[in-house]
Amino acid sequence: MRHERKGHGGKTVTVADLSRTDWAPGHDLDQLAKALRKALGAGARAGDGCITVQGDQVERVATFFRETYGANVTLGTR
Repeated sequence: MRHERKGHGGKTVTVADLSRTDWAPGHDLDQLAKALRKALGAGARAGDGCITVQGDQVERVATFFRETYGANVTLGTR
């Protein structure tokens, strides 16, 4: 999990990079993005092994993955 601003028109987004895990291939990223949209009440989209969520919501996204899927989450840049 990390937040970034470059390439997003100056807006802060949270990126869940699932490309380097063995956990992601068993899950549909579009369905995960949809579940995040519903749980967080924020826009989310899937693409290239990552899920991008609108806003600086690193802690909320990490909590979602821990509680819902029991995933081990590493927080990146802060």
